[in-house]
Amino acid sequence: MLVVVCSVTGAPGVSSTALLLGAVWPRPAVVVEADPSGGVFAARLGLSADEPNLASLAAAARHGLDAATLWAHAQRVGASTALVCAPLAGPRVAGALALAAGPLAELAVSAEVDVVIDAGRWYPGSPAAPLIDAGTVSVVVCRPRPDEVFAVQAAVVAGLGLSGLVVVGDRPHRPAEVAEAAGVPLAGSLFDDSRAARLVATGGVSTRGLQRSMLWRTGTGLATALAAAGDRVLGRGISTEPDPSGGPEGPARAAVPGLAPGATG
Repeated sequence: MLVVVCSVTGAPGVSSTALLLGAVWPRPAVVVEADPSGGVFAARLGLSADEPNLASLAAAARHGLDAATLWAHAQRVGASTALVCAPLAGPRVAGALALAAGPLAELAVSAEVDVVIDAGRWYPGSPAAPLIDAGTVSVVVCRPRPDEVFAVQAAVVAGLGLSGLVVVGDRPHRPAEVAEAAGVPLAGSLFDDSRAARLVATGGVSTRGLQRSMLWRTGTGLATALAAAGDRVLGRGISTEPDPSGGPEGPARAAVPGLAPGATG
């Protein structure tokens, strides 16, 4: 399954949302940083800025890509989250995506592994656009402010294909109102907790304080809804079996009714 997270304006928290989803996903999953503006995870999380990263994964993808290869190019965040960092320089990310986007999409759709993509800010011609178009589930993150809602409206008109909208917070407008105004189905919402968000952004995904927060709870609800929606698109049920490729075992969680599959690329 390929789950793609992007934004269209501002800084609503796409990277943190992708990392949170990877931490609470109901099956083993790999988070891939694919922001064309350049990587931030390595610096933020104190990980290696050198290989393995998206560039080394792209080189390997020339010879085919399987689940074991994907896991081999990921670094660990906390106890169970696997992350493929992007190079720091945007042009290197664009070059890597040109090689890796297709094989990543094929691998994820083959059901060998679930992949959560941080696609950064979308714009026409973005190097990450093929991943958004190929996503089993592709969602845009925004805050409930008029400027961000209008930006989502404009992006959809310009050709951004989406399955749903993720709203961070509920002020000044409620998530359902935001989704209706944007013309995009509501995938779910995240509790706006700046302290918990900082823990996610700095790699504290295993801390007890974060795991007791409303952000963690709403993130878990969003993850199960997106996983269920993606499984419906792919025509399969949610599995809680360990990943045979050696990826981290995630906690087993029941599927819940969630996002209705909308317009995917």
